[in-house]
Amino acid sequence: MTDRKGSSSGEAMHEALGFKKLARENWRSLDPISAMTVIVGRQSVRPMTADEVAELILRRDLSPKVPHRIRQLFEVARGSLCYGAFFYPLYALGAEQLYRVLEAALRTKCEEAGAPASVLKSFRNANEWGAKQGLIAEEHVNQWRVMAHLRNEASHPTQQTIHNQAMSLDILDITVDLLDALFDMFPNGDQQSGV
Repeated sequence: MTDRKGSSSGEAMHEALGFKKLARENWRSLDPISAMTVIVGRQSVRPMTADEVAELILRRDLSPKVPHRIRQLFEVARGSLCYGAFFYPLYALGAEQLYRVLEAALRTKCEEAGAPASVLKSFRNANEWGAKQGLIAEEHVNQWRVMAHLRNEASHPTQQTIHNQAMSLDILDITVDLLDALFDMFPNGDQQSGV
């Protein structure tokens, strides 16, 4: 098969797939869509390098209060985002994994707070219970609900989701903010370690 530019190497977007078709010759090269992300300077406009993309993604880290197993999940999601520069669909895959990281974190926090088993069965239940118990800061309740909705959408796809880099960076920033707040809060004035 040939892609939109007529090349058989898969360097450009593959017409049938709608994204770069990986091949032995191109899997380490910048994705053509990523190459369209540019830096505008006073004197020039140039494509971002993979290192510059990674720098944007790696600039935020989690609070040390976030449990180790949640940090592990987060690092896998963030790693997927970094490799989006080489394979653009990984931006969506990384973002979808961030929703699952949030779900695991909230379930962990609810379990620590003594939630009944029925609460731990779904992200939505954990959201509602966590909000009522004060585990979720009032200003974050709607963001948690949106993330639960997005997690459900991502877990039951009807077609391939493609996020642009900016969307994925926004989801990364929101995830860090929500996780840090979740494990830095002391519900009802009680100090809990979150570890």
